[in-house]
Amino acid sequence: MMFSKKVSKSKENENELICMQFMTKICALAGLFPGNSNTNINKIYVIVLTTASIVGWIYSVYIKNNFMLTGCNVFIKITDQISCGLLCLATVTFSLTSTFVYPGKFFNAIQSLKRFDYLINISSPRTVSMGLAIFIFGNAVLLFPMVLDTLAWINRYDLNTYKCYFIRNFQYYQLGVITFLWLWFALEIRKRFVLFNKFLIKMIPTPSILLRNDAHHHGLFKMANIPQIRDEIKHKTALYNGLCDIVDLINDVFGAGLLIYVIFTISYVLLYSIILIEYTVFDSKTRIDNYIIITSIVWIIGDFVKMMVVALAGETLSSESFKTVRICYGIINSLENGPNQYYDGIKQELNFLIQQATHRKPCLTASGFFVANSTMMGFIIGSITSYVIVAVQFLNEMSN
Repeated sequence: MMFSKKVSKSKENENELICMQFMTKICALAGLFPGNSNTNINKIYVIVLTTASIVGWIYSVYIKNNFMLTGCNVFIKITDQISCGLLCLATVTFSLTSTFVYPGKFFNAIQSLKRFDYLINISSPRTVSMGLAIFIFGNAVLLFPMVLDTLAWINRYDLNTYKCYFIRNFQYYQLGVITFLWLWFALEIRKRFVLFNKFLIKMIPTPSILLRNDAHHHGLFKMANIPQIRDEIKHKTALYNGLCDIVDLINDVFGAGLLIYVIFTISYVLLYSIILIEYTVFDSKTRIDNYIIITSIVWIIGDFVKMMVVALAGETLSSESFKTVRICYGIINSLENGPNQYYDGIKQELNFLIQQATHRKPCLTASGFFVANSTMMGFIIGSITSYVIVAVQFLNEMSN
């Protein structure tokens, strides 16, 4: 056991990660996760919802091709069908991956986080009230563009014609919920890396800390404490490896779905960009309701913001995990360069931690295709810009 001090079972500890567990129940209700038990009944429920989702998508394809999109240009038809197909594929991928490919991995990750909190003796990083407030705000952000989109297209057509988009709205909500859960998990893992780095700094002050005015508050370690510090670094190295394992579990469960989600976002933003350009620049004579223009702008901004949040969450997690290497090098440089065998033991453990952090490189990825960080936003923006330029050129030729 790493710490001799035992952790007491308090009410606060019992509520650890309760918000995330609540989100998993919402995902299970939406057919994205099989639930804690992962019984045959839960699997059948996921299969039924997944099948209904695919059938609804096929029905919407038929309705749009034969009725709703008959008067639209070919670019709107193509991007609409591709985006809706990718949306359906993303939700189906999340459902099948979590239920049949990697069953139980997500809940193993939650249990690993609880175990980490137990070993370092911390209370719940986020309160239930905070989680509930974030969940309500996230639902409002998800539902607002869908409600606005429904009003806009019903005003242009009718409810019977628009019903083919109801399945799209449900799948979009499914994707939003699973993305929210991914974000929450990323923040929880980052929180543990922050705590891990704080423990390292507290054990041995780094040069950056010694330059501060409150350096005397931290205090330099004494010779008698050196063996204990060496042993604690060894145990913390195992904890760091455990956090890397949690990141790998999340990548296994969410990686393929995240990849499709990013491609869907590119196609969806491209769709509403083409709608805006078509009806405000090249076909300004066609009467189009202001609701549709506003809705298009809301969809574009909303999807961009969500992708920026995803990229920021992945970037902060990677940055905090790599910060461990900088802290270890700072500690090594702050030790005396003498023949003391205890110093050599500490340096050896720190070098092992550096080697582990460098080789594991904990980061959230989309099945290895790309890392969820700031570079992902550059890829998304570059792709959308290129496709929009091509679409504008073809629209210009068609208008002439």
